[in-house]
Amino acid sequence: MNIYVTGANGRLGKEFMKLVPKAIPLVRRKSGIKREIVTNFSSSELKRILKEANVVVHLAACLDFDNKKKLYEGNVELTRKIVSATPKNAKIVYASSISVYGKKLAQIPANEKTACHPDSDYAKTKYEAEKEILTHKNAVALRIAAIYGPQIKDYLKMIKILHKGKMMLIGEGNNHVPFVHIKDVAKALKNAINAKSGVYLISANALTQREIFEIVCRELKISTPIYKISHALASFLLQATKFLRKLFKAGDFLTVEHLSILAHDRMFDSSKARRELNFKPRTTEDGIKEMVKVYLKGTKK
Repeated sequence: MNIYVTGANGRLGKEFMKLVPKAIPLVRRKSGIKREIVTNFSSSELKRILKEANVVVHLAACLDFDNKKKLYEGNVELTRKIVSATPKNAKIVYASSISVYGKKLAQIPANEKTACHPDSDYAKTKYEAEKEILTHKNAVALRIAAIYGPQIKDYLKMIKILHKGKMMLIGEGNNHVPFVHIKDVAKALKNAINAKSGVYLISANALTQREIFEIVCRELKISTPIYKISHALASFLLQATKFLRKLFKAGDFLTVEHLSILAHDRMFDSSKARRELNFKPRTTEDGIKEMVKVYLKGTKK
C-alpha cells in the first residue's frame, strides 16, 4: 500500500511516521526522513507524485494565527491541491480541528453532528479545508482537540510559569478545556486509514481550567494560583505586548487564540471514534502528570 504524508517533519507527523514507518513523506526541503520526496507542492508535481497513491494522510497546516493570507494558502489552497491530485479510488485522511465549532459550542458536549460556527481566521480556513477534503468520495476528517505532549514545549513553558507562581486563572477557571495526547492522535490517524469515510472527533476527557492547574500544582508540590484575570483583560494585555515580544524575540507561545482555548467552556463526545477507530486516549490527568515529570526532569539538568 502506497501511503503518502504531508507534514511528516512536524511534531504530529513524526509521531505518525513512528507508527507507519513505510509511509512516504512529502517535504518542501530535504529533512533527512527516509523515503522523503522533495516537492514545491504545485498542482502538477502533486499529480505526478500521487498518481500511484492508495492513501494520502494530510497533516500539513499553517498555524500563523495572525496572517490571514498564509492561513488561507497553507490550509485551504494546499488542501485543494491535495484533493485534486489524489486518485479517485485512493483515500484521504485529514487532520482537522475542533476549532471548526467555534469557541461557543452549539451544544455541550459537541459531537460530529453539532453545527460548526468557526470564529477565527484559523478556524475558518480549517473548516473550508475540511469541506474540500470531504468532496473526495473516500475521505476521513479527524476534528482534533488541543494536542499536548512532551514534544510541545509551549506547555512546558506554561508549567514553568505556574512553578514560579506567575500563572493566573482566566476568569473563574470553571470552564472545561479539551486536550488530547499527541501519541493518541497519531494512533487515531493510523486507524483512520481503514475507517469509514466521514468525520470523527478526537478528544480525551475535558477537565476544568482549575482542575488542570490543581493537578499540575499538586505534582509540583506548590499551591494552586489564587489570582484571577478576566478573559477580556488578558486578551488586551496580550495584544498590547505583542510588539514587545517581537522586538525582544520573546516568542509567541501564548497567543490570543491560545488564550481563548483556555478561557471557553468546551466538551466533546468522542464515542464515535472510540467505537469505530478503536480510539483509547489516556486520561488528561495521566497526561498532565507525564508532562510535569518531563518538566521536573528538565529542571534537574
